[in-house]
Amino acid sequence: MRNVELLAPGGDKDAIKAAILAGADAVYCGLDKFNARNRAANISIDDLHGILRVAHQNNCQVFITLNILLLDGELPSLFILLNKLYRMPIDGLIIQDIGLAYILNKYFPNFDIHASTQLTTHNEGQISFLKNLKVSRINLSRELSLPEIKEMCESAHSQSILTEIFVHGSQCISFSGACYFSSVYGGNSGNRGKCSQPCRSKYQLNSNTQSYIFNLKDNAAIHHIDGLIDAGADSLKIEGRIKKADYVYTVVDTYRKRMANKISSQNGEENLYKVFNRDFTTGFLSGKMGEQMFISNPRDYSIKHLHKGLRDATKSEVEQAELRFYNNKDAAKNKIAKEISSLSFDKLPISIKLLGKVGECLQFICKTPNGLFQFKSASLLLKEGKEVVSEHLLRGRLKGIEETEYKLTEIDDTELENGVYIPFKEINAFKKFLLNKLINNSATLPNIELPTLEKHQAINKNKTLSVLINDISNFVPIPGVVYYFDMPSAMKSGLKNLCDVFIKYDQLIPYFPSILIGEDFTAAKEFLSVVKPNVLVTNNSGIASIAMEQGIDWIAGPYFNLSNSFSLKALSEMSGCKGAFLSNEMNRQQLRKIRKPDDFQLSFSIYHPILLMTSRQCLIHEASACRLTEMNEQCLPTCNRKARVKNEKKELIHIIKSKGHHHRVFSNTRYLNFDVLKDCNGLFDNYMIDLTQLEPNENMQSIIESFKGLVTDGLMEDQLLAAYSRNTTDHQYRVGL
Repeated sequence: MRNVELLAPGGDKDAIKAAILAGADAVYCGLDKFNARNRAANISIDDLHGILRVAHQNNCQVFITLNILLLDGELPSLFILLNKLYRMPIDGLIIQDIGLAYILNKYFPNFDIHASTQLTTHNEGQISFLKNLKVSRINLSRELSLPEIKEMCESAHSQSILTEIFVHGSQCISFSGACYFSSVYGGNSGNRGKCSQPCRSKYQLNSNTQSYIFNLKDNAAIHHIDGLIDAGADSLKIEGRIKKADYVYTVVDTYRKRMANKISSQNGEENLYKVFNRDFTTGFLSGKMGEQMFISNPRDYSIKHLHKGLRDATKSEVEQAELRFYNNKDAAKNKIAKEISSLSFDKLPISIKLLGKVGECLQFICKTPNGLFQFKSASLLLKEGKEVVSEHLLRGRLKGIEETEYKLTEIDDTELENGVYIPFKEINAFKKFLLNKLINNSATLPNIELPTLEKHQAINKNKTLSVLINDISNFVPIPGVVYYFDMPSAMKSGLKNLCDVFIKYDQLIPYFPSILIGEDFTAAKEFLSVVKPNVLVTNNSGIASIAMEQGIDWIAGPYFNLSNSFSLKALSEMSGCKGAFLSNEMNRQQLRKIRKPDDFQLSFSIYHPILLMTSRQCLIHEASACRLTEMNEQCLPTCNRKARVKNEKKELIHIIKSKGHHHRVFSNTRYLNFDVLKDCNGLFDNYMIDLTQLEPNENMQSIIESFKGLVTDGLMEDQLLAAYSRNTTDHQYRVGL
């Protein structure tokens, strides 16, 4: 069987030890900041030295997660961290931010770059886009089926890129990176590792019943290991950086044995039910998405699973079985705790002996666990000087050792003459020699400084208004207004009609969604070949790749999640992008730090429905009645239904399945931001309003003309504010990322 990596989570030091001992080929872990598991214990940069040493001794690689969106104000701290990591034998960095990819390529080129699941990679065009950013490995979207994974792996391998597939653990109801639920309700962005998991909460349905309508069972692909390996997966990845050591050990051990054919899938599944789970499903992998993927409780399912096998048992037998279960669980925890105590991530001790007297060279004899080595000063010891040679002097000068996997435990100066001096350059020469010996010359790497980006000049030029529509009957050309047409995710079924619309109305600019999978992505390619638009807007990087291939100017949409200046440089310099929308999760201060490239159009959406999430799963079935128990190939292109639910604060939330689109969840309020026009004057060239969800009584032409007056003529009349501020919010603009 092909050699496939087993990749384990490491939320804290004990979990990392558990993964190593259970046989993981690699472990991924986050540091104190810049990673997408803010609630995990995580590790410090100081911990990392010992982790790398022990992991590598056990043939286990270590990948560091820097997989959140970054802000310009954080870049100085980021560069300090990258300079430290650059001196360490890191096996890979897992990232979400396109700007970070640019920074790594330009300033830290030796890092191996891995694309996080937050980049939602689900079509072959996205693989090409990430290849252009010099990504070496991609975590594929967990919503894909086995046949879709096979196609993606073939495409990735043809471009010398490796693939990871999540095989076990918690699942998001939303496409990763396309969820703003936690950001909108609470200001805790999932794109910043702060997700408060509102999908695990109860919601009130129209019938006034309470239900966990967004709560998915856990993923457990133990029955699909052979199929995933045959499909071409290079790494099987386990979710769980918030999970404890016993969970990590059990899951890694089970999958390791299953991959080696030491246990059956059935036995493996039973082992997995012994640690935290929400019951298991492989609905995405099998392509059978429906009600069987949901569970009515977000808490541990282990005991309920035990009870399923005790349906005919007496009360006494059930109690005895539960007691055995908990005793066995405690015994397993104790056994694992004992095993992991055998591993130590402590720094390696180093001791130094000083020898010499006036008129002689100063000798340093260094002892480490790896042996002895000596250093002799070029200058002679003196009777007088600036500072006497002492333990205090040496410890002060050798502070750099604290940033290695070693710690200075002892300095023996018993054979050094008292009150002797030596030029400071000799101590510095010894320090350089010592660090080079300990960490293979990487200490001599120069620090990379954060480059200064020139502030763009605010030019008093005319701003444009763009309008997003999804119904051609709403297209009423107004001079000076740009019209975007909302493209469906189900491109295949409506391809001919879409081509006809754009050929007839060549003023329309196609606006592509964030999700385009399989044949629908292929249909999008065909659409561009037939229509040949001069420019397009896309929220999907795969479409960006096709635009580059076909010589079409393209603009990155708001769901590219762009939040820093280097992401704009990446798009402009590495991807031929002509403009971009900045993330609507950013606040005034964060936006004002942005430096845009020359000849680059910057846009911002000032009025739109507030998207909470996009899901491949059917949400209508959970919120209201549907005759289907599983989705079929007609659901995406033809289903046109809505449902409403309420959260614990009695706030309305809308579930909308419109023809051609995946299930989406929207807030009851719309986003409206007039303040950004004056707060960030000179930054944006274009402001967009999204009119795809107008109510029947709303006058589209009147709305467009009002906003055009605001954007292009600077009219800020009280009537305009009064007319459009009802049931709106700019909360995300106030809170920021």
